[in-house]
Amino acid sequence: MKRSAMIALFMAATLIIGAGGVSAYEDIVTLPDELEDGYENFVTLPGEVDLECDENGYQDFVTLPGEVDLEDDENGYQGFVTLPGEIVVDSEILERAALPFLRTTDAGDVVMVPLRAIAEALGYEVNWNGYLRSVQLGAAIHLWIGDNEVHVGRMVPIELPVAPILVDGLTFVPLEFFTTVLGYTVDILEGQVVIEA
Repeated sequence: MKRSAMIALFMAATLIIGAGGVSAYEDIVTLPDELEDGYENFVTLPGEVDLECDENGYQDFVTLPGEVDLEDDENGYQGFVTLPGEIVVDSEILERAALPFLRTTDAGDVVMVPLRAIAEALGYEVNWNGYLRSVQLGAAIHLWIGDNEVHVGRMVPIELPVAPILVDGLTFVPLEFFTTVLGYTVDILEGQVVIEA
């Protein structure tokens, strides 16, 4: 080994081993100023990805376009993705309606929509009972936050794929509510949720 190379190696060792003992660093990597793909000094550090299931059995999550709320709701769900489209009822865009969102459940992806804005646009009177956490549409339709069953008069309750939930003080129901319970035609066209009588 040439003398100049040995001196350089000794100086590097001196920088790593100080008077107090061996440094906590185990490896030193020298990177070129610019890597082949154009990124400067990009280092991959060892780490872990936590893929353990949460209390609802979900193991992973997917980022979709839209606004994501990662706070737990009262049912223990941790996230939802806001859909980018508007809500259209009988060819009229609901300008002030909260955006629908996509909720992933054991039954698959379910589109959740704001109940009051749509129901009132369809001509229903909507009443909220904060004590019971329930909503009444018209005279005979009753539903409760966290309960999959909707009661229509004295008929056998209709079961929804997902229970109604509260988000920022607004009741959201699965889009299927408007077909199964109220009998409307619903569709999703180019990001818009369309409900027609």
